[in-house]
Amino acid sequence: MKNYVDLTEEEKVELKFLLNLSPCLSIAYELKEELREIYESSTTVKMGIRKLRKWLNSARIIFRKTAQTLENNLTEICHDFINRTTSGVMEGLNNKIKLILRQSYGFKSFEMMRQNY
Repeated sequence: MKNYVDLTEEEKVELKFLLNLSPCLSIAYELKEELREIYESSTTVKMGIRKLRKWLNSARIIFRKTAQTLENNLTEICHDFINRTTSGVMEGLNNKIKLILRQSYGFKSFEMMRQNY
């Protein structure tokens, strides 16, 4: 799952060995790397849509369900190329709130919980 550019030399040798064992795995890995490259290199929605449509034609053979999902949401996915934002910060806040709620079960009031933290 690691990006090829992030692999150590030892990991690259191991990856090459594994990819030589399975042509399907090799194709799937190449498609994964191509998709990563599209996300890193596309700077406009139109460019992203064009590149993703081309990728989808190749990927449909191995990644049938994934390709269909991407195609169904292509425009929305490509809007990421405009401002490169993720929902990571929001997800982190939501998880923190859920943790606080779980830890606060049993307190009779908010004030009681505040005193214990």
